Amino acid sequence: MKKFISVLSALAVTAMPLTAFAENTEINEKSDPQSAQTVITTDIDPSYIVTIPSDTNVKFNTLENDFGNIELTEAQLEPGKAVLVHLESDYSLKNKTDDSKTIPYDITTTDDSGLKGSLQDHDVLLEFQGDVSPLTIEITQDDWNKAYAGEYSDTVTFDVSYIDPATLEEDTEQ
Repeated sequence: MKKFISVLSALAVTAMPLTAFAENTEINEKSDPQSAQTVITTDIDPSYIVTIPSDTNVKFNTLENDFGNIELTEAQLEPGKAVLVHLESDYSLKNKTDDSKTIPYDITTTDDSGLKGSLQDHDVLLEFQGDVSPLTIEITQDDWNKAYAGEYSDTVTFDVSYIDPATLEEDTEQ
């Protein structure tokens, strides 16, 4: 009797068809080879956060003042794309009482190779998450010496755009 049950169990196991399922794909005993492929996809929209400096107070008679950083965070950029930050400013602090009285200034940044450049002539290009451009406000001693007493201010606008950096190279070649 035990032999009979063992034989029935062995027949039941070998007679059971093995089936694998994939969406819209069928494999049967006539398929050669007995495998199939499926494709896994995802779609990530470009997104990023650019952090810009907050309001800053420039200390009197200081030639170089820390202005904070421009930083690219939480970036999901397409291959070959970057974020361009352009600064718009008069680059002149205006006296609150008499706006004809000004103190000229410059905003500079230092690149990865240690070269310092004025942002009056250049933009900041951010290509990778975590890219940081430290900013400095510079006022010459001669301009401090010429300044009238009073409260001064200026507004800096940070224009941010998503670009193909190759278009920048084309613009500079022309």
